[in-house]
Amino acid sequence: MTPEDLEALLALPLPVRARTLSRSLWVGLQTTRKRGPGGTFRELRPYDRGDPLNRIDWRASARLDRWMVREDDRLSHLKVALLIDRSPSMDTPDGPVSKRARAETLAAAIGLHAIRQGHSVTLLDGADFQPPAGGRTGRTRILDRLEAAPPTGRFTPPVDACAVHIDLVILVSDLLDPGSEVLLESLGDLTARGRDVRVLHLLDPLEREFGLRGPQSLDLIEADAAARLRLDASRIRNAYLNNLESFIVTTRRIARHADIPLRLSAEPAQLLTDAVFLASGERT
Repeated sequence: MTPEDLEALLALPLPVRARTLSRSLWVGLQTTRKRGPGGTFRELRPYDRGDPLNRIDWRASARLDRWMVREDDRLSHLKVALLIDRSPSMDTPDGPVSKRARAETLAAAIGLHAIRQGHSVTLLDGADFQPPAGGRTGRTRILDRLEAAPPTGRFTPPVDACAVHIDLVILVSDLLDPGSEVLLESLGDLTARGRDVRVLHLLDPLEREFGLRGPQSLDLIEADAAARLRLDASRIRNAYLNNLESFIVTTRRIARHADIPLRLSAEPAQLLTDAVFLASGERT
């Protein structure tokens, strides 16, 4: 997708761009942690006390001279939670290619894609929890909520509710909120309980590069009087990039420790690749 294609897509109404992007996806919404009888073979494992006898693989047990149980990927519809950050930092920069515009487009597209496959979806962008819904109700709820006025303040999604009601959690955020490390650790608790989690870490190209260089002048307004500040942008840029790299490394380390697939996306034109990652969990 070229930058021109992206701007043309994001200029469309949200329902139109969501349908356009979702129809470009060639992968089904997949989960890797749902296990049980009646699905695709995953692996053999030693028998544990309490395992149903009908899951014993008799041939493998005879060959290995110990009881072995067959594990399958269970085929079932998923309950999906979309955790979409729409806090103020997601509005940088202004314009159609803001992080918030990208996040909302991805959320709507993945939501429509999941519902079309028979899954149920809920959008969590604040502190309240709505049960997942499918069909027309789910589509309408997601699009109506995304098209509503964006929330303000901190991004505090109800992660605890996901442990009971949700199979797959998808987070799209710039992770700049002070509570983001705690949020990732909470999502790690979900993976430990057998839930699937995917995180798309959005950054803007300007945030990634810090384009200012050399001497710069900034106009400051204090007490209705204009003041001018001279600064060396190169020195500030070096400090900023060092801090940014530390932030990215820390975020990746937390995600890796929690066994959470995480993709860093600082190129808006990779919107389709981002959507494929969210749908499949596979890094491309």
